[in-house]
Amino acid sequence: MLESHGVKNPIVLTDETVYPIIEEYLPDGFLKHYPVEFFGEYCTFEEIERLTKKFQNDDALLAFGGGQLIDTAKVVSDNLTILVFNSQTVPSNCAAMTTKSIIYSKEHEKIANIRHKKAVDVVLLEPDILINAPKEYILSGIGDTLAKYYEMRQRITNDKLDSVTSRIGRFLSNYVVKKC
Repeated sequence: MLESHGVKNPIVLTDETVYPIIEEYLPDGFLKHYPVEFFGEYCTFEEIERLTKKFQNDDALLAFGGGQLIDTAKVVSDNLTILVFNSQTVPSNCAAMTTKSIIYSKEHEKIANIRHKKAVDVVLLEPDILINAPKEYILSGIGDTLAKYYEMRQRITNDKLDSVTSRIGRFLSNYVVKKC
């Protein structure tokens, strides 16, 4: 799949908790074939700067992890104008698909929202990883989904349903809320 996107020199971004989990879902030797960088815990400007400098020679970023890792990957991808492939490993948020990242301070306080220049290039989801996530992440995902429902009702009005992704987003949010 990477070749079909013209990728020759990708780097994997993950964390030490996720690394052993994703290995069984990837092709044999995948994590040994590509360089792996471990995420520094929080989506901070310092972490974004560190990774942007480190990934200067890469043409794609393969991000496996939770919301803050994915948010960091999207900003780094934008900074370097490289492809980003997101694979979220917890069902607690929508970071893998959104065109926004939340930036935190070292004290874990939200300090900025960044809108990205482009949409995420590829989102890969493995249902078994999401289903087997810790229960607290699954429960917080339900709260996040309900919050998104109300956000989307205000933002995606009938006059803004001109794109397929807007229509899909609105349909899915309505569907999920009706099932709850």
